[in-house]
Amino acid sequence: MDAAESNSVRTALAALRQRIRPAAADIITNAIGTADEYCVRVLRYRIAELCDSRRHPDPARTATLHHSGYLRLKSGDYPDVVSDERRQAIAAFQSAARSTQPGLPKKLHWTYLAGELLRCAGETNEAVAWLEDAERLPEPPGTESGGRSLRLWASEQAAKARRGDTNDSPRPRMHGPERDQQIESVRRQLPGMVEALNSGKAPKEWLAEGGAQPETVWLVIDLAELGNTNAVRFLYGWLARLDAVELPDREDKIEYAVRALARQGQCIPDGTIVGTRFHVAQLGAAAKYAVRGGPLPDGVARLLDKNGPEPKIARAIMIAAAARRDPALKPVLLSLMERSTDYRLPELAKECFSTVGTEGDIPGLLRFTENFRKTHDVSEWPGYTSSEVEDAVLLIRLRSAFAK
Repeated sequence: MDAAESNSVRTALAALRQRIRPAAADIITNAIGTADEYCVRVLRYRIAELCDSRRHPDPARTATLHHSGYLRLKSGDYPDVVSDERRQAIAAFQSAARSTQPGLPKKLHWTYLAGELLRCAGETNEAVAWLEDAERLPEPPGTESGGRSLRLWASEQAAKARRGDTNDSPRPRMHGPERDQQIESVRRQLPGMVEALNSGKAPKEWLAEGGAQPETVWLVIDLAELGNTNAVRFLYGWLARLDAVELPDREDKIEYAVRALARQGQCIPDGTIVGTRFHVAQLGAAAKYAVRGGPLPDGVARLLDKNGPEPKIARAIMIAAAARRDPALKPVLLSLMERSTDYRLPELAKECFSTVGTEGDIPGLLRFTENFRKTHDVSEWPGYTSSEVEDAVLLIRLRSAFAK
């Protein structure tokens, strides 16, 4: 990017709210208000699009941007956004396909992609025309996809378009059908599992039956995140039953259970909260804070420096606070980030600062990202990177930009 482009981009970003391609009001609200992952992704691409438009024209660069954006946005639950991004991508592909030199043929890669997305958009006649063009174009070396000729792909896509098939590629699935069957099985069993758990029966009475038994708690956590009331009640009772000696082996489950309670725990009756006795009192304080909020339990940072179960409980409290977007967690996290580059801090920081961070928090967050990169090989921690903190910084800046 040369100096002229840089200045043009900087000017556009200074008036971001006025210059960005409009998005539905709930997209912006959910992005900067609740840090909804999909909505943040939409805003990211709209900002990238604005920056691209302020640079010297390059149809291939613009088409590459829209291709990336469409692939990452097409699986969202906002059909209007998906349709709009598809139209933007088609226009960019068609522009990139046309040669800048008169008399030369279209470019195969972009011609094929324009035809494929036209088919998905329901414009099958135009899709056939573009795909038939692609079948006739010369195929430069290295343009194969999945080990197959792009012209062969174009032929198959054209056949689909002629049949009126407008299906896009399916939404990726995290788990297979067996997992879905286990979740449904646990969902049906949960009322009896909750009753058995809360009446003090042995684990064999409240664990799921059949093949789902070893995964009972993880399956219940998934259901709780979806708002299943019985699942939320089960997790609260399960935490109450844990003894101190069990905490080390169940650390991950405890953290995810507490996060689910913080997000969905409002369905637990007050009587249950008052009447439930926890075997580990500090874990009880963490669970009660997760479902009802209130003051952040005292001495969270000090607990991290102790031996035994206390550090695990402290992390559970911080996870609950992050999920509740409790501003009281900010000074605790900032203090930890000044003296530690623990690989779990980026995720906590993202969840907390993405929604309650302010511009005054940015210097501390950026210092942490710099120190994190110096002390961690990111390839060894693929799920825990400093980019999560940078995501929080972006959202803080977006809130300021959209407030103007």
